Amino acid sequence: MKPWLTIAGIGAAIGSYGFAFGVLAATSGLGWVAVLVMSTLVYGGGAQAAFVGALAIGTPATALVSGVLVNLRLGIYGTIANRILAAESLPRRLVGVHLASDETIALTAGAEPEARTSTYWLSGVVFFVIWATTTLAGVLAGDAIGDPETLGLDAAFPSVFVALLLPMLNAPATRLAAAAAAVVTLVVTPHVAAGLPILAAAGTALVAAALLGRASKR
Repeated sequence: MKPWLTIAGIGAAIGSYGFAFGVLAATSGLGWVAVLVMSTLVYGGGAQAAFVGALAIGTPATALVSGVLVNLRLGIYGTIANRILAAESLPRRLVGVHLASDETIALTAGAEPEARTSTYWLSGVVFFVIWATTTLAGVLAGDAIGDPETLGLDAAFPSVFVALLLPMLNAPATRLAAAAAAVVTLVVTPHVAAGLPILAAAGTALVAAALLGRASKR
């Protein structure tokens, strides 16, 4: 499949999730200015959803902590993006790092080495624009739509991750690491704060991959 077709498909799913987030934010009492600022400056779907969800059931401090925990992984993404954009000027690298997301990093990792920089920029800019515009559209339409779950929009974000993950499960060791991460996520999710299951899953996958890699060399 051509890269732009993949980007268009994932962009559509991101748009659906962005719209759903906007609706959720509106029903939680956030205005369009707050949502637009959050979507452009934070630019983290999981963190924004965690923040709004925690805000609806807890205090602003709890919401802030939840958002920060979910977005901790972006520190790793920033390092990866900096390497991809090593040949760019400092201002362009700073802009590029801000465009780092799960989808952009995954698409770039799967691209041919000579196409990684262009894939990163194309997907990063497209996804950023889609996210900002659809979250804004969602919050403006929030009062009329109500609960986004009634339209099934809440399933858009997980579907993006599944679509990105499946092509990467091309080796037994990778599948075992992913399975271990999934089990840990299911076990810890009911018992810890929002954001921690993602970190637990990432840590489990890294440890499992390292152990399996050592075992294969023996």
